[in-house]
Amino acid sequence: MKNKFKMILTAILVMALSCTTAFAASVPSDVAGKTCEDAVEQLMDEGIITGDTDGLFHPEDNLTRAQVSIMIAKAIDPDIVADQEAAAAGLEFSDMAGYDWAAGAIGLMTDRGIAKGYPDGTFKPGSDVSVAELITFTMRACGYNDEDLQFGNWPDNYIVAAEEIGLYDDDSGKDLQKTKATKEQAAMIIYDGLDLIKEEAKKYEAEQAVEGFVYGSIIFDANITSVNGKALASDVKVYPYGKKKNYSADMELPDITKISTDSVYKYKNVSTVGFYKVENNKVTAIILPRDAGFSGTVYGVINEVNSVMVKDEGALTELVTLAAGKELSWFSKMTPAIDPATVEAYIELGYLIEMKASKGKITSIKPISDAYFLDPTANPDVADLGETIQTEGGVAVAEKNTDRNLLKLSNSEFIAYRDTTVVYVLNEDGDAYEVGSMSDVRDDNYIRAYDISDDDEEEADIIIVSENKFEESVG
Repeated sequence: MKNKFKMILTAILVMALSCTTAFAASVPSDVAGKTCEDAVEQLMDEGIITGDTDGLFHPEDNLTRAQVSIMIAKAIDPDIVADQEAAAAGLEFSDMAGYDWAAGAIGLMTDRGIAKGYPDGTFKPGSDVSVAELITFTMRACGYNDEDLQFGNWPDNYIVAAEEIGLYDDDSGKDLQKTKATKEQAAMIIYDGLDLIKEEAKKYEAEQAVEGFVYGSIIFDANITSVNGKALASDVKVYPYGKKKNYSADMELPDITKISTDSVYKYKNVSTVGFYKVENNKVTAIILPRDAGFSGTVYGVINEVNSVMVKDEGALTELVTLAAGKELSWFSKMTPAIDPATVEAYIELGYLIEMKASKGKITSIKPISDAYFLDPTANPDVADLGETIQTEGGVAVAEKNTDRNLLKLSNSEFIAYRDTTVVYVLNEDGDAYEVGSMSDVRDDNYIRAYDISDDDEEEADIIIVSENKFEESVG
């Protein structure tokens, strides 16, 4: 019976897609007098939902991801793509066979980042939608996104935000990721968010006029100061979007207000295609593919590790790092991903992390536990320069000679540093690093220092500083 119901509901939703005018509808008898009555009545009046062929609504039945996509898409745009075959051809999901009737809605949902596919390249249109997914889809349609929500991980961040704006209220204690959403819940949640959904839809359409961007080659120089010979503005914005293979001069540009910006420092020597905007003879904004980032070795410290969902790419690990003297976030597909406990250990030990990147994603991580120094024969002016320092817990600074760029250590050895040496300072709580400078390297501080450059100079490129001794071992 349930499968029959799904087939009937599918047919009804298909018919709803062909209607461009919303007709007033009588409320089905099985919702009359129920909490969802007003919601069902208005959504039916606007053509967002329909009843069954038996004249009922069946509020307790479940809905699939495809069916919920149609409901939300029609709340956004009553005239969603009429050419379902063309819409289906534009989707990259591998499991859309038999779901051409929902292709326009799913395309709209995924294009705007409201719904996302799975890491294996599927959308699972026939799977029952969970309450957590329903809340997430609706909140995103209302204008909320992952970057705006700071409370915890998905889905708690969206559920808490939905409760705060009155979109959802339930103290049942159920796991909403495992609880299937009913038609009644979908009607009430979409109804409660309908004004925000319409407001966001108008804003989105207004913002789609992204003007001033020029398509062409994007070639960053080694110093990351210019693109195609044009100087980068000091506050240049970089918007990673989509895949390189899909870029063309006539592609529809994304709503950049809904894309999180990236650091320009992740694009050293990168060459790709993309869009850029020039204002006052400087490049102020760049839209480029997500798979066009830096490839090579990155040295830095890791402050956080998070699990995130990224449009078109699914589940990734986000590494919040300090590298090149900047705070840079990197995505990674490493399996297994580095866990927070390991990151905490690296912080306490004061280890520098060597990360291998490919097209902007981290592919491997290796802690560098030894401090690399300094061949005394390479610098005859420093007779006491130690060859290698491997002191547990770091080594204390006894004296800093700024005239000669030397640090004398408590073990009577010396370290040479550069004017450009990068300094990371462990915060007072001992749980994260901050970007510092050589002025933060003071007498009696403990340091670990690293010479990671390929040149012949025996000088510290990176110094990690703590007011207290680093942990000697963790675990």
